[in-house]
Amino acid sequence: FMNMDFENFINSIQGITDKTFIYCDPPYMNCVEKQYKKFKKEDVLRLFNCLIKKNVKFAISEFLENKFVVDTAIANNLNIINIGERFSVKKVRTEILITNYESNSTANFKKLF
Repeated sequence: FMNMDFENFINSIQGITDKTFIYCDPPYMNCVEKQYKKFKKEDVLRLFNCLIKKNVKFAISEFLENKFVVDTAIANNLNIINIGERFSVKKVRTEILITNYESNSTANFKKLF
């Protein structure tokens, strides 16, 4: 178990091969839960930049309704895959997976943009 900044952790990963894959499920921006309010736009940019620089396959979970994250993914030529709707008491949100690699699901979802 490690307790450290995600950028420090990702940069500490050694032994990278063509089979290395990093999955990130960061705090979702704009959520009402207290612990999520600390994850800001700057953190999203740091996460994207860190993963892109690491030059490995990666995936990031997020919600489609977060325009900043979606726009950042598009600006970096990343893929956006629709995972499905997530229902809560107050609203329905669409969960997405942002990747830097192609999949069968990627091609279908790109048509929405």
